[in-house]
Amino acid sequence: MANPEHVERLKAGVEEWNEWRRANPDALINLEGADLSHSNLDHVNLDHVNLDHVNLDYVNLSHANLCSAHLSCAYLWGADLVGASLSRAYLGNAQLSNAHLSGGRLSGGRLSGGHLSGADLWCTDLSDADLSDANLSDADLTNANLAIASVLGANFSGAVLTGACIEDWNINSQTNLAGIICEYIYLQQGQQKRRPLSGTFAPGDFARLVQKTVSTIDLIFRNGINWEAFAQSYEQLRIEAGSDELKIKSIEDKDDGGFVVRVNTPPGADNAKIQQFLEENYQKRLKAIEDRYRAQLQAKDEKLDIYRQENTNLWAIAQALATRPPSVTQNINAIYGGNAGSVGSAQNINPPPEP
Repeated sequence: MANPEHVERLKAGVEEWNEWRRANPDALINLEGADLSHSNLDHVNLDHVNLDHVNLDYVNLSHANLCSAHLSCAYLWGADLVGASLSRAYLGNAQLSNAHLSGGRLSGGRLSGGHLSGADLWCTDLSDADLSDANLSDADLTNANLAIASVLGANFSGAVLTGACIEDWNINSQTNLAGIICEYIYLQQGQQKRRPLSGTFAPGDFARLVQKTVSTIDLIFRNGINWEAFAQSYEQLRIEAGSDELKIKSIEDKDDGGFVVRVNTPPGADNAKIQQFLEENYQKRLKAIEDRYRAQLQAKDEKLDIYRQENTNLWAIAQALATRPPSVTQNINAIYGGNAGSVGSAQNINPPPEP
């Protein structure tokens, strides 16, 4: 349950609350289950705060910092989140119906199973967000950024998607796009790759465009790719699936050093499971390859240590020989055919006895 002291501090005013947060950066804030409905929390700092089951109905949270906050099962009916930052926030099963989030930042937010029906998400950054099984029916997503977002099983029925960016979003056949309102879309962030190139979609065009992504999965490698590990995991998938319809459609080299590998999947396939299989097997193969390289490098390091030790021993012998009487050095040179140099002439040294 909520810490009463924290609730009272917040209700005392945003300015005092933010000042207290700055003075106590390590304080663990708990507002779980608190009733904050109809409060004015404009510009409030709720970063990393536990807001599970909190009543935030009709609360002014515009420009609030909710990064990494936990809002599981919170109530935000009619809340004003214009310009709010909820990056990496967890809103699983949160009630955000009719909430105003226009211009908000929800990049990387976890909203799986969230209730956002009728929410105002105009120009909201939902890139890399988890919207799996979320209810977005009748939501306004005009110009929203849905790049790399997971919308598996999400309900977009009646939602507005005009001008939204759907670059590399993860969609499946359970995603509901019935009655979507969409005049045009962008396939790349920064309003790049507009579809259609000009004008607006003819009836059915948007559905056909999205259908192409339903029959594919996008594997995103942000820090480069190990092709040996990928080839092994991909071949294992083909063998276990027993399908010739699993084919690599395209490989895109991103400007930031990452790669997107697009794989065609059979009709009716569970793309989420296929993607999970490929990603998990890739990581296993990658670890095995890295372990092998580490073992090889360790073996090389051990050989190098032995080589250095041998050279150290030889150097010690050479130093020892250099400090001995000249006759010893001359005998050594005579035996091995060396040149005694300034030490003396090898002619005065008796050769070794005949065997």
